[in-house]
Amino acid sequence: MPDKELLLAASDLIRRTGCIELEIGHSDDEGREWYAVAKYQGTRVIHESTGPDLAALGLAMQLLEGGRCKCGRRATLVGASDTKHCLWSRTGERFNSGCDAPPMTIDKPGDIAAADREWRKRAGNS
Repeated sequence: MPDKELLLAASDLIRRTGCIELEIGHSDDEGREWYAVAKYQGTRVIHESTGPDLAALGLAMQLLEGGRCKCGRRATLVGASDTKHCLWSRTGERFNSGCDAPPMTIDKPGDIAAADREWRKRAGNS
């Protein structure tokens, strides 16, 4: 039985990375092989797993891992927070960063240049 809260949290995180057109479905008649696919910066990104929640989580991890958190460190869903990584964790239907950096407001989701300008400004390197 899929974990509904995990599915919702992963779908929300995928959206927050700037993805559009998220689709979750199964590729076999028995519903044992699931996929999550989204469009990220013009590229189709896909992850397959044994359930819809795990497919969505896998896709979210693919998109988040190595990306920058609002604090400027690399975001991760596994491991530990340190000087180079910000550990994100799930509470209910949402993944949250492990830092207390204020939210970033970027007009166009996925606008890496705008995010980079904001990180530099926060670091005092504008």
